[in-house]
Amino acid sequence: MSADNWAICPKCLAVAQDKRASEERRVAGLYGKVSVEDFDAARTSLVEVRPEDFRTFREDYGFSGAEAGEIEAEYVGGCRTCGLEVRLAASKSFWPEAAS
Repeated sequence: MSADNWAICPKCLAVAQDKRASEERRVAGLYGKVSVEDFDAARTSLVEVRPEDFRTFREDYGFSGAEAGEIEAEYVGGCRTCGLEVRLAASKSFWPEAAS
């Protein structure tokens, strides 16, 4: 197998989006309680969540076995930041063909 792709980690993205939403609620709660300048500064300090910043999920996959008549498929994915992992393996026999 080889490193075929760096995908956006769904867990890291969800955590960042939740954190951003929580911070937006906190800042919204400041309205009318702090000066206009402080409120504007708080809104300006909110960090935008960009999915591309979370391309930390390495996907490795491969297929083999045609010569033996059985295809083996394997997928391994893991995030280097949060540790989210997934593994998948499957095989499909195609030769010799089953009798009809």
